[in-house]
Amino acid sequence: MTTKLTALTDFLNTILHTENYTDIALNGLQIESSQHNITRVGLAVDAGLSVITKAVEQNVDLLITHHGVLWGQVQAITGA
Repeated sequence: MTTKLTALTDFLNTILHTENYTDIALNGLQIESSQHNITRVGLAVDAGLSVITKAVEQNVDLLITHHGVLWGQVQAITGA
């Protein structure tokens, strides 16, 4: 089964109410991939290099983590 990245992130933002939380980290999609069709999702607590490397090795299209990589007053990395 394939899901579009935008549909999945919209769904997660809706059920998690990400706009209602003030945090030191950026909640929601932090770094957009050029892969917009999601067939394999990985889950982890932290988005460290070893986790990202493992996700690439396992052909993960979307990595969902509790602790992302963008902190402070930053914007998501999206688009070309």
